[in-house]
Amino acid sequence: MAQKKYSNLSKFEKIGVWGSIASLIGIAIAFFPSNESPTITKQVATGDNSTQIGTVYGDVTFSDDKTFEKIEKYKAAVSLVDENPTSFREFLERNAGKKVTIESELILDYAVPIHFLAHQACDFQGPLETGELGETKTFSFGIPEFSTDLDEKMLQRISYNESRDDYDVPEVVLSKVRCLDRIRIEPINPAKFRWSYGGTGMRSLPLHGNFRITRRFYSGPSVEYTLTQIEE
Repeated sequence: MAQKKYSNLSKFEKIGVWGSIASLIGIAIAFFPSNESPTITKQVATGDNSTQIGTVYGDVTFSDDKTFEKIEKYKAAVSLVDENPTSFREFLERNAGKKVTIESELILDYAVPIHFLAHQACDFQGPLETGELGETKTFSFGIPEFSTDLDEKMLQRISYNESRDDYDVPEVVLSKVRCLDRIRIEPINPAKFRWSYGGTGMRSLPLHGNFRITRRFYSGPSVEYTLTQIEE
């Protein structure tokens, strides 16, 4: 059948042509991808360490306002008088600048020669035995590093000095422990940072709560870790 030119079509035939064109345009629009960005809805979780979360193309993004902070907890006792507190030192180092929870105690016994050595070498500055606070609001303790060649024979050279009511530690023995690094504790209420006693010479300082750890370098290779207690 011969095809008619558009100019020769009847009015109703022209309407049919335009209707077909409109249908094709509608189908093309339906399948053509839109460049319009989807609306992003934010959900806000309130409370401590709350995080604003937005979903973008299936990925989860965290708001810059507050980000999730994983808090590490330390629960083992820390002896500062008869062994190297390696585990606690590593805990302090990897959490420098972070918030932590500590449920521990600092063991500061004063009963046998190795204890006398540690106390003289590391300059432990704890609360007064009387429980009085005075002007002290912070407490400081050297972190011992005992030499591997320190033995029982060498410790036997430590002797009691009756006139001083304390123990004399020869320099050669004193050199077998280094206390270059220190722990500094800043409790919220210093009056509650008090001694706990066991048998003769057995004593410790309970250390419980949330703390912010800061690290400071001083005097060459020395490091001071400050544990500032914060509200629960």
